[in-house]
Amino acid sequence: MDIIGFLKKGISVRLSYGDRWMYWDEEEGGWIVREHKPYSRVSTVLSATTNEEEAISKLIEGHEEEF
Repeated sequence: MDIIGFLKKGISVRLSYGDRWMYWDEEEGGWIVREHKPYSRVSTVLSATTNEEEAISKLIEGHEEEF
């Protein structure tokens, strides 16, 4: 099984990077990328897409120089 398959199969499985994370949710439209800023009470949806490359781009946005 590859990482995409694992993320799509698992319940409560997510890929985290800093204060952002992505997970698969069929009902919400595919890949969801959320952010929880320090001292905030709620997280924010940054992206909902069926394309995993778009989701990963949003996940690492602002930190591309690290890759």
